[in-house]
Amino acid sequence: MRSNDYLTDKQVAEQRLDRLQRKRARILRNAGPSGLGNGTSYADYDSIHGSSGQCAETVLEELMNVNYDIAESQAELSDINRCLADIFDIVQVANSSSTKVKYLRDTVGMPLKDIAREIGLSYQRVKTISAELNKS
Repeated sequence: MRSNDYLTDKQVAEQRLDRLQRKRARILRNAGPSGLGNGTSYADYDSIHGSSGQCAETVLEELMNVNYDIAESQAELSDINRCLADIFDIVQVANSSSTKVKYLRDTVGMPLKDIAREIGLSYQRVKTISAELNKS
């Protein structure tokens, strides 16, 4: 569910993607035999079937689920970035400062100081425009 605060949505999506990528790395790290890097032969591990505590099917299923979730998160992040780019394009062509402030404040979720920097107005002017928008 998407809110009107795209910057927060982007941060949440990035955190989720990071968490899923760490989970995938942990699954891959724990899926293999721990002694493989210590000079132990593959034949030794073939004779210890299921010694890692999880059967291969379970690990594969979990890995597939995580990969699916990662792809979904990447698509969500891409959508958010595309929406943000569209909003910034609208803001650039907008004639009115109040329209720019409204979009950046209400839709993007930018703080007033960042809005002032983005559109080239003083913080006080942006604060005044924001107060006028709240009244209407």
